[in-house]
Amino acid sequence: MTIFWALFLKTTPLYFNIILGYIAGRFLHVQGDNIAKLMFYMFVPIVIFSGIAKTEINSSVLLLPFLVFSVCTAFCLVYRYIGGRVFGKDSSLKNILALTVGTANSGYFGLPVAMILFDYDSNIVGIYMTALVGMTLFESSVGFYVSANGVHTQRESFIRVLRLPTLYAFIAGAIFGVYDIELPVIVDTVVDNVKGCYVVLGMMIIGLGISKLDSCKMDYKFFSLALTAKFIMWPLVIYLIKIIDINMFNIFSDSAYKSLTLLSILPLAANSVAIATVLNTHPSKVATTVFASTLFAMLYVPLMVVFLFY
Repeated sequence: MTIFWALFLKTTPLYFNIILGYIAGRFLHVQGDNIAKLMFYMFVPIVIFSGIAKTEINSSVLLLPFLVFSVCTAFCLVYRYIGGRVFGKDSSLKNILALTVGTANSGYFGLPVAMILFDYDSNIVGIYMTALVGMTLFESSVGFYVSANGVHTQRESFIRVLRLPTLYAFIAGAIFGVYDIELPVIVDTVVDNVKGCYVVLGMMIIGLGISKLDSCKMDYKFFSLALTAKFIMWPLVIYLIKIIDINMFNIFSDSAYKSLTLLSILPLAANSVAIATVLNTHPSKVATTVFASTLFAMLYVPLMVVFLFY
């Protein structure tokens, strides 16, 4: 239980950032859109590039983003079908459910947890960052396309992927990793500062999203489907993939398994709130569900870490 309390206490400040975001949005009228753009176009690519550049790159590591992207897409399509059966004609609700369960808060919440859990081991943290690139690609392509309910064509979705700065940060970082190119000390200093801002502002986005809602609407069908998928089905699927790989293919390393396992137990993504707001597809339901999953993760993640890693 020592590990549980250590992780619990170290992740508690993340929730304080949510409160700060709520105060900033409600009383200071801070707009989350500008912060989201800053995160998306500047901070995320820098953090991804730095993490992957310090990772020992091999074929199995490069396969991780594609595996994660495939799992995200599978969850998205399966729950879009399930949502259609549950919500009937409300296609917008089933589509935003599909996006919500297909991803996780792998960056703003997951990255600090990964650094704490893996004792700031740059190689394992880098492998984790490589894996989360798959989620980022899913959010910006298949996830956005499905949640938009066909408003964007396949061509427009493909163009969005090509414009994704994280994609090029991943490619550049992989090149540095493959050729073992060391980053200058001054770059490491800048990246350390950016990581701090990345975590703080990323968690504040959840609070900012909630602060702009006139009311919090809880749809218990949506809520139960989303949380069951995230906290039960995701860990089971990743565990099954691990067992299959160990017994049949033996492609991935233990560090890769640890990264995938961590991804599977994280709460719902804060970016789901931003996308739901932009598309005007039940933003209040998504925001309250994401916030509830984040609160639940306060105890769930440390407990699962003790159970799965120790």
